[in-house]
Order: sequence, then structure tokens, then C-alpha cells
Amino acid sequence: MNARLLGSDESFFGDSTERGFIDGVYDETASQRLPAMEDVDPVSMAYEIWRQATEQHPEVAERVAKLPNVVYSTKLSASELGSGVLVHTQTVTGIDAFAFVESEGEARSISPSRALQLAECEYATPPAERLEDHHDLTASALGGPLRTPPGRATGALQGIRGKVWKTLDEQM
Repeated sequence: MNARLLGSDESFFGDSTERGFIDGVYDETASQRLPAMEDVDPVSMAYEIWRQATEQHPEVAERVAKLPNVVYSTKLSASELGSGVLVHTQTVTGIDAFAFVESEGEARSISPSRALQLAECEYATPPAERLEDHHDLTASALGGPLRTPPGRATGALQGIRGKVWKTLDEQM
């Protein structure tokens, strides 16, 4: 197939072991042959949350879809991280990045799964008062752990792509 497509006789995945890892990636049968992941793919998790929300509260989902690109909301949290700001941004390369900044100013990157856990709440959860230094804390996340050097993509492969990458990397 590579030769027909690229005009080359090079074999990219010629080894039967390599073909075994690649077969099924797009029909989701590869997950049966690859090591189990500890976490559910955060994109799948977020999609499922959105799907359920649109089914249960379609009028709210309609309003959410019309929100501008920059929004903030507040909620009380029982997190061990304490008071602070959860920040999400998307890099110029389209990779989602998350950070949590404590009220004292310590900022650190967090995983997408962790961000979903911190943001989780029931539909009727009342909003809390915004921290006085909310925007300053957000700026420290964007200037700190979420700052991406030009030309450098950050982030980790998730889901089946991450499993395939990790498995192939271990075989090398």
C-alpha cells in the first residue's frame, strides 16, 4: 500500500509485530491487544459529559454553545489543592493545556483528567464569589506552566494513539 501511495518500495510497518500493533487502531480492536490504561481518555470523558448534559439540559447546552472563547466561572471545591484558579488554554498547535494556580500564587500544570475532576459539579451547583486576584492568578498560569516556547508542541498522546505509541516505543 505504501508503494502505491508514495511511489516507494519502502516498508514502513513490514514486521509482523509492528503490523500487529497498527492493525485495529482505527476500528478500536487494538485496545484488546495493548496494555490497559489507568485513566479513561480525557477527550472521551469530556465528550461523554457534554453528551449527557445536552440530553438532560438541551436549553443550557444551547446557551453554552454560544459562549465566547474566554469565560470564567467559580465554584466551591473540596479539593486538597485549596483555593485557586483552574486555567485551560489551547496552544497555537491546537493542544489543550491545563494548570492550577493556588491562591498563594504557586502554579503547576495538571493533566486533562485532573482538570475534569477539579471542574466536576452537579448541574444545580451554585456559583461562588470570584477571587479578587482571579485575573492575576490566571496570568501567572499563562506566563508560567502554560507558556509554550515558539515552535514547540506540548502535550501527550491519549487513548489508543497513546497506547500504540507507548507500546512501539517500548519495543525499540
